[in-house]
Amino acid sequence: MNAQSASYSTPRATRAVPPSVHEGVTGAVVSFDVAGVRFADVLLFSRGQDLTLEATLWPNTAGALELLSVVRLPEEYDVSSSSAVFQAGRLTVTSPRTSQKVRIIDIELIA
Repeated sequence: MNAQSASYSTPRATRAVPPSVHEGVTGAVVSFDVAGVRFADVLLFSRGQDLTLEATLWPNTAGALELLSVVRLPEEYDVSSSSAVFQAGRLTVTSPRTSQKVRIIDIELIA
């Protein structure tokens, strides 16, 4: 067995990544501190109102640490239209407010 196949058979520890959530000018802003994680080892996806972060931290020793976080945002945010920036060990996700336009509804008068 070579070293590469051995790393896949080694059980990986999982650690929750606490998010920082606040309301910004353009919508909800969710930040994750993922210092030491490479950009290529980050996966971010949405399902309904949930944002899910999965990342792998490869330490200098054998094995890896799986990072996981799931954040549920209120219905007032359009999670499917989120954008994300990865910079200096921090992943920042912005989810815009849903458009809630006010529309006048015509009323028909029946005599």
